[in-house]
Amino acid sequence: MFKTIKSKFIVLSIILIIFSVGIPVWFLLSQVEKNFQDRSILMVETVIDLMIEGLNDSMMKGDEKNIQKIVEQISQNQSIEHIRIFNEEGTIKYTDDPKEIGKSINIISPGHVEENILKIDKREVYLDKHSNVYKAIQPIIIEERCQPCHGENKIISYLDVDTDLTKAEINFYTGSFHLIFLGTLLIFLLALVFYSMFNKYVNKPLNSFILALDAIEKGNLNMRLPAEGGDEFSILNYHYNRMAKELNDSREKIDEMHYEQLQRADKMVTLGELTASMAHDINNHSAIVMSRTDYLIYEADNNSNLKPYQDDLEVINNQIDKISKVTGNILKHSKKLSKTFAEFDLVIHVENIIDMLEPLIKKKKIYLIREIKLSKALVYGDPNQIEQVLLNLISNAVDALPNGGELKVIVQKNSEDKIQLIINDNGIGIEEESLDKIFSPFYTEKTSDKGTGLGLYIVQNICKNHNAEINCKSKINEGTTFTITFLGELKNA
Repeated sequence: MFKTIKSKFIVLSIILIIFSVGIPVWFLLSQVEKNFQDRSILMVETVIDLMIEGLNDSMMKGDEKNIQKIVEQISQNQSIEHIRIFNEEGTIKYTDDPKEIGKSINIISPGHVEENILKIDKREVYLDKHSNVYKAIQPIIIEERCQPCHGENKIISYLDVDTDLTKAEINFYTGSFHLIFLGTLLIFLLALVFYSMFNKYVNKPLNSFILALDAIEKGNLNMRLPAEGGDEFSILNYHYNRMAKELNDSREKIDEMHYEQLQRADKMVTLGELTASMAHDINNHSAIVMSRTDYLIYEADNNSNLKPYQDDLEVINNQIDKISKVTGNILKHSKKLSKTFAEFDLVIHVENIIDMLEPLIKKKKIYLIREIKLSKALVYGDPNQIEQVLLNLISNAVDALPNGGELKVIVQKNSEDKIQLIINDNGIGIEEESLDKIFSPFYTEKTSDKGTGLGLYIVQNICKNHNAEINCKSKINEGTTFTITFLGELKNA
């Protein structure tokens, strides 16, 4: 329920408004009410004290008739509703209403006093909330000077005084309800204003931003948000618009690049098929030439006319054999690659790749050095994928040696007895700030006709699939070294 910012804001705003408005109003009303109550109680007690003083004076003078006059005179105060004096039996002796004299207090005003009047032994002052009247009962206690006339009874009668609320008190209690109503209305209006402001300035822009992010997630990069103004959401929308534009531009570039790569891949497939077909035809013709050359070499042993050409025929035969090996390697790598992992000898496959690429490497005036320091290096994986790694790395090394140079292919064990495949060249090198990017897809510093930016990305993924770690070290104009360390369980001999 309170998960959204909107619900939390509304609840917290209402609580804040209630505390900031309700508590001060409640405190003010409580204080004013207490002041009025204290004042009313003081007035009632003053009336009682005045009545007691008058009673004592009249009794001491023996003028009981004056008591009724005192009651009637004090009752003329507008705030006093009733003054009664009744005995222990509840019979009214003196009152502001002469018709009540001689009648029982419990009949005139049922429930006004306790049925057992004798339980009243001290002054009681309280507010009757049903009638909004302050009521007070005061036992009239016999003093020693009065005992000769009234005997030794402690209490001879009871004084009952009822006072109405003053006009100020009535206005206060009426105003209290109005104030509570206005306070409630003010809380509601403030909550409504806060809600409207939050909805307009926070919730609406936030929902628009969320919808825009959802649109991006679904692939719609053309949605834009209003960025006018200098508030936080305008700044946020500005950065969103810029991000969406950059993403859209990047997607267009990626789509364009992807299309170019597909074109290039299709071209390479076609060239590969053509190359395989040509290699097959060359093999057929080479086989014919080789068979004829073998025949002439055989005949030269018995034919003196052919004897002078025997060495030349051997050279021709050797060159045809090399042509067959090159075309054989081309045909081998033109086949669909398998993805079956098995144990294979890394040394054999490294030698095969080097044999296939050696003519091209020599033609580039590159001195190839083989440092195969292991007779066997058994690795668990896909030999075709490892050959692809080697082809990519050697091809990159050749491109890094445009004016010739030295290329090393090393197979060895490191200090932890792990097999390593190392490709080292002394070519142009790679800038230090580019080393962290070379394994990223589509990143290349080559021209578009020489590189796609996918070679090293594929190499890295193949290494990961073979639980191998690839590292690159390079310096400008000094060369580059790629080191592949096989971390899995390896068998060496």
